[in-house]
Amino acid sequence: MTHQPKKKVFALWSIWIAGLLIFTAGGCSSCGTADNVGATPLRTVAPESILDAVFISNNDTIDSNRRKLIAVHGLGDSPENFAELFRDARLSSTIILPRAPTPFGHGSSWFPVAIPVKSTPEEKLKRDVKKAAEQLCDYIRAYRFKRAPVVTGFSQGGILSFALAVTCPDQISAAVPVSGFLPLEIPGHLHVPPIIAFHGKSDRIIDFDWGNKSITRLQKANVSARMNPFDHTGHTITPDMHQKWISVLQHHLK
Repeated sequence: MTHQPKKKVFALWSIWIAGLLIFTAGGCSSCGTADNVGATPLRTVAPESILDAVFISNNDTIDSNRRKLIAVHGLGDSPENFAELFRDARLSSTIILPRAPTPFGHGSSWFPVAIPVKSTPEEKLKRDVKKAAEQLCDYIRAYRFKRAPVVTGFSQGGILSFALAVTCPDQISAAVPVSGFLPLEIPGHLHVPPIIAFHGKSDRIIDFDWGNKSITRLQKANVSARMNPFDHTGHTITPDMHQKWISVLQHHLK
């Protein structure tokens, strides 16, 4: 796996346990605050029944007209760590980083999965991703945003970015998944928001072909969707990918 420069790095914590057996979901016993990165807990703003979260706010308030970015971390990561990818991005938005509910490694997980992901039984993966996506949809609805947020994420967060776009498309203005794919069906009766994906072509954790085929399926369903492939790139965010990813986010957050 390729590591990136400091503050441009995000890697799946669980890669060191390749071949991991599917684990059992549980409750979050280690949801902390984000004091170490200067962010603020959202518990005083959000309903206590939804997920713990941290956010980066540039003197913005949660109920302002400024569009929000929902950033979904990957397996074994945390909102505090994932936040570092946005620290110097100069995005004109409040960035909300929900925390996955199940403790895993140094962080947490959104749904049970094996490494590589193709080792996970297909039907189980669909069921678990759908459940996690519905939970996040409820999370987003709870805020009652004046303007639908943009959603993005890496790995598990990339899968969920795809899934949110088809599970609660009325709550999302655009989805920007990184190193993910769509394991769910595409609803034919709903207007799915634009989906702009990023994926390394040498990814061995979540195959590039899975993400690319997801984009093809979406295009056939008349969804505005495109893939940004990166040669010689595995399951990681390189500096080049990071720059282009942030540029797309900036465009959709205007």
